[in-house]
Amino acid sequence: AGTIPEIRARVRAMAERGVDVIKVVSSGGSTGGDPGRSTYGVEELRAAVDEAHKLGLTVVAHSRAAESIRRCAEAGVDVIAHVEFLGDGPMGSFGGGAPTSLPAFDPAVAEIVAASGSQLDVNPHSSGWDTIVALRAVAAERPLRPEEAAVVEGLEQIGRAHV
Repeated sequence: AGTIPEIRARVRAMAERGVDVIKVVSSGGSTGGDPGRSTYGVEELRAAVDEAHKLGLTVVAHSRAAESIRRCAEAGVDVIAHVEFLGDGPMGSFGGGAPTSLPAFDPAVAEIVAASGSQLDVNPHSSGWDTIVALRAVAAERPLRPEEAAVVEGLEQIGRAHV
């Protein structure tokens, strides 16, 4: 987070270092914080986008929360990553990894995104599909240990919530 002038200055500083893309963490999860909550408002995101675009750079936003997805679309973020539609609900481990809330698809936010021109990077790795696949392969060879089975069940619960 930061003020709009600070955000613009950070984008310029990153550009001076030769980056190709500006990544904004618009909801918690990858570097801490609540993945179901937004970290920037529309104006802060728009400042990052405007500054990056002036410099010929693309903006990607790590955006797991439904509200942050909406804000990114309204701010003109080029690529919205993860797009899990997490809400402000109860947090749980769901069998492993960092605590998260369950997704709850919001059609109104989806309509805003569809009209925005933002591209989506729906990354199944962030939802643990790689872990499910790996543990199912283990289960084909031997019975899963209770903690492994709990991880599979928790991640499958997240998957069912996406449907």
